Parts: sequence; structure tokens; C-alpha cells
Amino acid sequence: MWNWLMSSDAATRAAIISGLATLLSILAGLLGVYGNLAWNRKKHQDDKSYNLRRDVYLESVGVMNRAVAFLVGQTVPTDDEKKEDKDVSTELAGVCAKLHILGEKRVVASAIAFESLFLEWSNKLTAHKKIYKDAGKRAEDVRTQINHLGELVQAAIGEREDALKILKEFDPNSHGELLKQAQEAAKSWKESPGRLAQIQKDLDSVAENQAVITAERYQKLATTIDYILSVPATFEPILTEITLAMKTELGLRRDDAW
Repeated sequence: MWNWLMSSDAATRAAIISGLATLLSILAGLLGVYGNLAWNRKKHQDDKSYNLRRDVYLESVGVMNRAVAFLVGQTVPTDDEKKEDKDVSTELAGVCAKLHILGEKRVVASAIAFESLFLEWSNKLTAHKKIYKDAGKRAEDVRTQINHLGELVQAAIGEREDALKILKEFDPNSHGELLKQAQEAAKSWKESPGRLAQIQKDLDSVAENQAVITAERYQKLATTIDYILSVPATFEPILTEITLAMKTELGLRRDDAW
């Protein structure tokens, strides 16, 4: 091929060389266009992936902060039932699943640590609330018993007064039904102090139970103060680590905006 080219006249060689140069120029241009398209496509995909990851990270940080705020709210025991805990747990599980897919090792490890810590505190606060609520139910039972014993006292006093009235009006010459009523009144009068004493004894016992239950509920409220302070302090380091890990993966410094 080379020998043939060199044996050709100058005009032919010039035409062939010019054609080859043109062809090479066209091929180089096509390669440049293809390379540029491939680079733009890759950059678009990288930008899309970056934006997706950033959006997921922002969402995750928001959900995690709401989860901590939810736990702080759970530290205060109440007798009301709420369904927020299921919603928060589901939302947290959802963003953690996204982090497992999109995040790198450091982010995934931080997400696992956060979810584990959230579950630990959630169980602890559930037990805390249950004890408080159980004490509340027992306190309600005690109030019911006190009301019942109060009714018994009133009934016993009424019977005593009725018996006294019958005895005062009793005629020794009475017989038949009046005599029978007087005998029953006398029996009721004699038994009245014993019944009242037993009721008083029951009231004292119930009052002791009420004092114990009240002290237990106040103790749980005191524990609440410790939990209110402990929850944010416990989660602050892991939230900081998660934020730093996410920003590092996104190529951001600690003080850079998302």
C-alpha cells in the first residue's frame, strides 16, 4: 500500500492524503461529539444521583429530629391513648431503609445506631407510661372503693337513726308487728358500732393504698424530668455524627449549607 502510494504521481498522492486527513478529521469530530455526549450523560446522571441523595439525607435528618422530639413528648406520661408512635416509627423505618440503599458505610452505620437507640428509648418510655397508667387505673379503683364505702357509711348511719327512732317510740305494751320491729331495731342498734368500725377499717386500708399509688405516680412524674433532659442529650452525638457523615459523602464541610 505504501509502495503503491509512493509510486503514484504527486497529484494522486496529494488527493489521497487530503482525503485521509479529511476522513480522520471527521472521525475525530465524531469521537469528540460522542465523548461529549457520554460525558454530559454521565454528569447528568451524577447530578441526578447527587440531588437524590441530598434530598433523602435532608428528609432523613428532618425525620430523625422529629423522632427525638416525639420521644421527648413521650416522657410525660398521660392517661390518653395516641397513635402518633406508630406513625413516627413507620416514617423513621422508611427513611432508614432509603439510607441503607443510598448511603455509604458511615451513613448506614449511623442510621442503624440511631434506629437502635430510638427503639431502646421507645421501649423504655412505653414501660414508663404503662406503669403510670396502671397506677392511674388502680387509683381509679381506689376512688370507686372509697365512694362505695362512703355510701355504706351513710346507709349505716341511716339505719342507726331509724333504729333509734323506733326504740324511742316503742311502747312496752306493743305486740305483734310493732314488737318485731322494735326487736329488729334493737339488734340493728347493737350491731351498728361494729359495722361502722369495720367500714372505718376498710376506709383506712383503702386510704393507705391510695397514698402508695399517689406516691408511685409522683415518682414517675419525677422520673419524667430526668427523661426530658436525658433524651436530647443522648441523641445529640448520634445526630451530629449522622449529619457529618452525610455532608462528607456530599462533599460538604460541616458548616456548609445543604
